[in-house]
Amino acid sequence: MQQYPTQIIALILLSLSATGLWADPPHAVGEVSLVIGEASRQPAQGKALPLNTGDPIRVGDRLRTAANGHLHIRFIDQALVSLRPNSRLLVERYQFDAARPQDSTVKFSMDKGTVRAVSGQAAEAARQRFRLNTPIAAIGVRGTDFVVQASARQVRALVTQGAIVMAPFSAACSPNALTSCDGVQLKADSQQMLEYSRRHNQPQLRPVEDAELRQLLQDEDQVKEGQQDRGASDTANADLKNESLAKDIIQETALSQPPAQNPSAEQLQQRKLVWGRWGGGATPEQPLALSYKEAREGRRIVTGDTRYGLYRQEAEGETLDAQLGRVNFRLEAAQANLSQGREPLQPVRVESGRLGVDFTNRVFDTQLNMNSASTGPISLQANGQVDAQGRFSAQSAEQGLKGAVSLDGSEAAYLFDKQVPQGMVSGLTLWGR
Repeated sequence: MQQYPTQIIALILLSLSATGLWADPPHAVGEVSLVIGEASRQPAQGKALPLNTGDPIRVGDRLRTAANGHLHIRFIDQALVSLRPNSRLLVERYQFDAARPQDSTVKFSMDKGTVRAVSGQAAEAARQRFRLNTPIAAIGVRGTDFVVQASARQVRALVTQGAIVMAPFSAACSPNALTSCDGVQLKADSQQMLEYSRRHNQPQLRPVEDAELRQLLQDEDQVKEGQQDRGASDTANADLKNESLAKDIIQETALSQPPAQNPSAEQLQQRKLVWGRWGGGATPEQPLALSYKEAREGRRIVTGDTRYGLYRQEAEGETLDAQLGRVNFRLEAAQANLSQGREPLQPVRVESGRLGVDFTNRVFDTQLNMNSASTGPISLQANGQVDAQGRFSAQSAEQGLKGAVSLDGSEAAYLFDKQVPQGMVSGLTLWGR
């Protein structure tokens, strides 16, 4: 048997380690908290893999969402990043030590699409060492919740909290640098947006062109995860009171079944509350939504998310009628689908539901009963407060909903997400009296 010198064996082992064949994978710097539709990650060395809730995110991962995809990630320093449909983001560097957060370094590179970022401990403690590269400009933060839309030709940014700095790439602002560059600053309270294209030498501050988009971004929850621990005893007592009131409502509210046939587009147009879909109008899987342009005709947006906006007819000076007392709504239409990563959407049947609203105490309680061959029976139950504009929402670790009532109390609507073992069930509802 041929004997190999010890030096040769050592060189082979060293070579394998250097090429990564025997190297341990980099440690996780984040975790997927929500996937809707199709999303994937491609490691620095490897092929693209579909993403599911709970999957780890590592440095070097290239994240991608398809036309139907939406992705939420919580990082180790509690930072939050959301990728909207048709987006690409590289986690280029994520260095964070809770014992020395001031030494942190965070760097993302965004090829295209729309990304929302909420700063974590790393960016808060080491603001000069946070960088988001776009194809033509770099963005730094000043303790921030911001949205960036980027392509090879243009970058637009909107800030809902804190401030950002945008600078075009140049000799003074290299794409390879780790620190933020000197540039044009945008603050959340400026009522403006930042826009940069190669036609200009510097980013331009402009009025927010689409007030509805700005309102939606301000209203959207940062992530669809568990409720924050409020801690204050008076808030906790108020929550207990609201829950008790809501239970009284639901005890008086009978379950109702939606009609077998969904309303037509013409019938939807007659409603005071309608859903508008950013990606277009109704589809076989999403029959209750009009197009964005159709929904906004004669209406104002009141709530929504990155998939849908809820639009409401409002007369000038009209306010929520608190004299309505308790109202029990009837389920008039509903849609629901199960998303499982890259798999096509699977329809889920909404069998019955109930929604009660106490306009005097401004609380609500609701229940939806659903079923499908893949999931079996599903129950969504939630309660909470109704604000002065007639909007309501509820969030927990497994589910979330947000919606609104018409100001005269004749209609209601909400969208929902429900985590189940098989994936995520999402849908829309329409209610009447």
